[in-house]
Amino acid sequence: MKKRIFFLCLSLILLFGTSATLAVETTVWFAAFGDYGSNDSNEQAVADMVHVWRDEAEALGIEFRIFTTGDNTYTADGTRFDVDVEPYYGEDVDAGIFCPAPGNHDYHPGNLNAYVAYFSQSSCLSGNGRYYDHRVGNVHFIVKDSNSKSVGNQDGNKIGGVQDGWFLEKIAEEACWKFVFNHHPIVTDGKHFAAQFKRDIYERDGIGENIDVLYSAHNHNYERWDTPMGMVQIVTGGGGKGLNEFRTRTDPLGYIDSAEYNLMHFATLTKVTGNSVLVETFTITGEKIDSWSKTKSCGSGPTATNTPTSSPSATATQTPSSTQTASQTPTATSTPSVTPTPGSTSTASQTPTATLAPTATSTSPMPTPTILMPIIFSDGFESGDLSAWSVAVTGGDLGVTAGAALQGTYGMRAVIDDTNKMYVQDETPDAEISYQASFYFDPNGMTITGSHNLHALFDGSTSITRLIIRYSGGYQLKIWVLGSSWVSGDWFDISDNVHLIEIDWQSASDVTASDGHLSFWIDDVLQETLPGISNGDYVVDAARLGPYCCIDAGTEGVYFFDEYVSEQ
Repeated sequence: MKKRIFFLCLSLILLFGTSATLAVETTVWFAAFGDYGSNDSNEQAVADMVHVWRDEAEALGIEFRIFTTGDNTYTADGTRFDVDVEPYYGEDVDAGIFCPAPGNHDYHPGNLNAYVAYFSQSSCLSGNGRYYDHRVGNVHFIVKDSNSKSVGNQDGNKIGGVQDGWFLEKIAEEACWKFVFNHHPIVTDGKHFAAQFKRDIYERDGIGENIDVLYSAHNHNYERWDTPMGMVQIVTGGGGKGLNEFRTRTDPLGYIDSAEYNLMHFATLTKVTGNSVLVETFTITGEKIDSWSKTKSCGSGPTATNTPTSSPSATATQTPSSTQTASQTPTATSTPSVTPTPGSTSTASQTPTATLAPTATSTSPMPTPTILMPIIFSDGFESGDLSAWSVAVTGGDLGVTAGAALQGTYGMRAVIDDTNKMYVQDETPDAEISYQASFYFDPNGMTITGSHNLHALFDGSTSITRLIIRYSGGYQLKIWVLGSSWVSGDWFDISDNVHLIEIDWQSASDVTASDGHLSFWIDDVLQETLPGISNGDYVVDAARLGPYCCIDAGTEGVYFFDEYVSEQ
């Protein structure tokens, strides 16, 4: 152990130039990443890199923590933390330095019992284990459960809920630095939409202004956002699971997307040094993809330099060359003001930097650079017609208009004035055993008698899933999935407004198994999972969108659909 510490110290002296640099007082370093519980070589590669950071901090006598931003497991029943976490981070859990946030996949099969039972082994957790805070010196870490309506989260995550009251108390506590971790981003150009109510939480007076960085994930990519409140949001969802493509959206007023990346798995390293913070994100090959820094006066401690810099003679730290870079390069032209947290005495300045990173040596075979979850089909109707679809049954009442746009310029409009079916169908899927679909939907004041179908997956001519809508004191949606027989879920309320609808269908592992499932999200919130489905005989080779079946007389009005995307 002494030999290991010696060589680590020696390598760091070579890296940063002088021992005087190493003597700068550092409060804490911490890693942040999410969407990692994939139990594969990519998760291992990220863990190896994080452990290099951990060992370097240990060698310098610096406190180190690991924070996750959700989706710590991806199994259908949400209980395999001993498989998806333990081999990679079990020693960190035992050491009390592992501090997770819950994601939507952690809630399977509807609660966080298995999550809390496993992670409560880490002394970092406190309270109910779903949301909690943690302190190291003048640094305050706040971990939230952003799964607003998931079964089992009775405290919620909306303004006025139990968790929100707790959160307001924590934000008001005195600290120089405040970092918040949760799963769902408040703004994003990633696969999953960010609902306005999530931004509302931070846009209230004195909330976003008193947070330095909000770390999130849910989208399997990297993003850095400047916000009108002054805090920075980091989306760091590259911990192991397959990466996602970006989407084109209209950014909310005052939110600026300063960096994006999705070519290789990664993690984010944050170093708090007295009155300064440096946030850097590295791929599993050691390539730096983004850097951001901030300094402020906290009323005590040494005056921090603007950003640490590496010694010009440090050559061993340069990572292998790569053409994979962030799609947007950070600039140093903006210096937004940040309202000081209690205990701070001056305005912080923010300047992206380009310092070199410690080389991450991995003890495991390096995985092949990845790896977007393959998109099967997508259509935002921006062509102005339905030509992207394999089949269009319009009856003269289904088409593309600008007035139906829920994203972009055009959307699909379904006019119901009789009981005739209408739909578009994509036949791109090729015997898929895993299928995820998302689309935007607005009931738009439709008058509904009875119930009818809006979306389905097909194996040949056999429908194997259904999404059904009805009106019962309000609009409601329900999913069905076919196994040995049809299994239905519960009815879930939606408002008369725009909603992001997502489903995740998985075939059973073989024809005799009962481990298939269908999961259902509304506005990024998991509503339910129907597990234990005997559907190993089925595959997906078509998807249908629109009111294609069972329209009852008396139903009339106009539906809007937009931005359909399907992935494996």
